[in-house]
Amino acid sequence: MNRRSAWFAAAILLLLLGGAPGLLNGPGELSGARAPAERAAAILEIAYGITGEVSAGLLWIGHRWTLPLATVWAVLITATGA
Repeated sequence: MNRRSAWFAAAILLLLLGGAPGLLNGPGELSGARAPAERAAAILEIAYGITGEVSAGLLWIGHRWTLPLATVWAVLITATGA
């Protein structure tokens, strides 16, 4: 495996593992959220889960929208403090 392939594999793994908690925990937190801020945080968590998984898929196929979507994922995951 050359160096570039290793970086792509690491980036895909980071996006997949970084997005998984948002998809796994977000819906449960959304159903239990009472305050508007809790609902917003749960929606952001679901959003970073979706953007992480989609970004990983786009990186796998080499799509040109990978970088902008991965940037959105990074902003969302930072905003939720995950």
